[in-house]
Amino acid sequence: HAQSPKRLRLTQEQNPTMSTVISSTSRVISNGAVVRSRSFRVTSSSLSPHGRPTHYARARVCPPAPRTLQTSGRRSSRLMHAVTEPVYGTAPDPKEVDPMGSPPDYEKWYADNVLNEAAMAATSTFPIAPEALIALTKGILATGFTDHRRLAADFKFVAPVVGPLTKDKFLEAFPSFKLGEGFPDAKTNCYAFRVDPFESNRVWYVTKFMGTHTGTLAGSIKPTGIKVESPPQSSSMVFNEAGECTQLTVGDVM
Repeated sequence: HAQSPKRLRLTQEQNPTMSTVISSTSRVISNGAVVRSRSFRVTSSSLSPHGRPTHYARARVCPPAPRTLQTSGRRSSRLMHAVTEPVYGTAPDPKEVDPMGSPPDYEKWYADNVLNEAAMAATSTFPIAPEALIALTKGILATGFTDHRRLAADFKFVAPVVGPLTKDKFLEAFPSFKLGEGFPDAKTNCYAFRVDPFESNRVWYVTKFMGTHTGTLAGSIKPTGIKVESPPQSSSMVFNEAGECTQLTVGDVM
């Protein structure tokens, strides 16, 4: 048998993006071969912006605050968490037809277990509207994290393998990977942008990286011509009331 190819290794400190794009994908470049790698899962979805489980960070439900983008840098603990209690009582959508037939007590199960997201959004205490939060998220992605003003002073980067990194460490490490040079045709394929009904200052979205390794990667890895396709990965951004991103989570393989 041919000798197993030696897997390419890069330090986490040098390349936080490697862990989010390649090490958590189902394929990694390995001396001209495609090798299946281990999938990683973290529980960032269950964390508040301060790293605590969300059920420890519940806020008192208050009447909706004005939904305008605040320019003040003042931060409120209540608004930062923006966590609401579950609201139920929805009815099944008539357009949802189960081809196997509705189970017994389906409507009761639906009313007791399916969140009424519209009602929860109405009780949100966060001052930035969901549409504006999603626009802020897409704006950060479009800049490639080069607009430092969009990241809060207490920004944290959290991934399954790398982090948490502070704002300075993240901005220092992120450009060093030079993903665009290694994969000139790279597409992150972002989709399913939505605001978390429990944490109304958090935007979730899904990415599915695709690209061909036709350029030099990270300054030293020579082109192999291998096409890389990652599994869908869940990511999120948390914002403060000034519209700055305080946390970026990536790499939760779905």
